[in-house]
Amino acid sequence: MIYFTADPHFCHSNIINMCERPFANLEEMHSALIENWNALVSKMDEVNILGDFIYRGNGSQANELRDGPRATV
Repeated sequence: MIYFTADPHFCHSNIINMCERPFANLEEMHSALIENWNALVSKMDEVNILGDFIYRGNGSQANELRDGPRATV
């Protein structure tokens, strides 16, 4: 399957308030995003992310998310 998505904004705590996301904190948002991803996307799928994948995170966090979406952040 080929998927397209945009702007998950991992590591961006202010996005919760800015976009009225239904999460109490960053950890809750990360958990929900990863859980939803894991419920839908398999290792055989192609995912195109057309917006900000991570914001205010570092390269190590971005690589961990990119390479291991089945892990927690």
